[in-house]
Amino acid sequence: MKRFAITLCLVITITNQVYADGIFGDFGGYRSSLSKHGVEIESIFTMDYIADLSGGLKRDEAFLGNYDLTFTFDTGKLGVWDNGTLFLYFLGNFGDAPTEIIGDLQGSDNIEAPETFKLFEAWYEHTFFDGKFSFLVGLHDLNSEFYALDNAAGLLNSSFGIGIDASQPGPSIFPTTALAARTRILFGDKGYFQAAAYDGIPGDPNNDKGTHVILKSSDGIFWIAEGGVAGGEDASYYKAALGGWYHTTDFEDFSGVSRSNNYGAYLIAEKNVLAEADPEQGLGLFFQFGYAKGDRNQTEHYLGFGCRYTGALPGRDQDVFSFGVAAARNSDEFLKANPGFDRTETAIEATYNIVLSDYFSVTPDFQYIINPGTDSSLDNAVVLGIRTEIAM
Repeated sequence: MKRFAITLCLVITITNQVYADGIFGDFGGYRSSLSKHGVEIESIFTMDYIADLSGGLKRDEAFLGNYDLTFTFDTGKLGVWDNGTLFLYFLGNFGDAPTEIIGDLQGSDNIEAPETFKLFEAWYEHTFFDGKFSFLVGLHDLNSEFYALDNAAGLLNSSFGIGIDASQPGPSIFPTTALAARTRILFGDKGYFQAAAYDGIPGDPNNDKGTHVILKSSDGIFWIAEGGVAGGEDASYYKAALGGWYHTTDFEDFSGVSRSNNYGAYLIAEKNVLAEADPEQGLGLFFQFGYAKGDRNQTEHYLGFGCRYTGALPGRDQDVFSFGVAAARNSDEFLKANPGFDRTETAIEATYNIVLSDYFSVTPDFQYIINPGTDSSLDNAVVLGIRTEIAM
């Protein structure tokens, strides 16, 4: 537990150094001046400590980090052209891989990635007809807009970001994106429909360092579409959406058989159901269900659900408690080809995000993973973690 002690010391040290203006403040007025002229800069450093206390592959610990640096340019304010947004996102990752000690299928830590620093996203979006229609092109994170739920954002397990049913084909999501073209249409005040086409193989499969854009006809296309409704604010917020994806890339399935084309569908929903006097505090629920074609994918069905409560404890109005259950179910075809595996891996997770200032938070995390990796030889895993986030 040596690394855990070091992490706690680092948390205490940083906490004592964070002031109302943040670690770096306004950079002598440059940040606010840039904002007035249409340039927004955000920088967040995340550190995770994960320990496998029992079960899984081995009792061990992992320490990993993630650095996000984003630049958003309002082209109208910059005097170039109205209704345009240019977005640049630089991503850095380092540290250990918790899956190597836990052996889980879904990924207990959503910042686990190869060690590198790269340009993660670089896209331009233009809106038309008072924002009712938009078009985006460039390096784009699919999960930033598709299969995304606000009420699941406080959980660390990767499946609460995007279900494993849709992530297993390797689409344009963290930590490697691909070139894309996306359109979005708004209907009335609540309805929307969005669709996108992505390069079928993000990055370079033979080199996980840096940013690579390689376009080959053999890459195919990853198509995705989602339609739904979203409305309300704070206590009245809700969202429900149905999506589907189709992948034209040739690949080898879990049995080593060459396949062409792959597809799946998903349903997501969330709703705030309980509000306190402050509308930003209260209880919100979420639900996920996903399907991927069973003869081509290990995980055929995915089910996730949970809740988020903001301000659950008296005097801690900004703290957020999150709870979720994520279950990945193997297909019949996979089990026939791999008789030593169980049917389902289920991750049960609880987190409590402690907001210490506008720029610093600490999140203790607990996960109980049943049948990690769906490997019948592994005992259920008890996982303890702590996440620290610093806005710079």
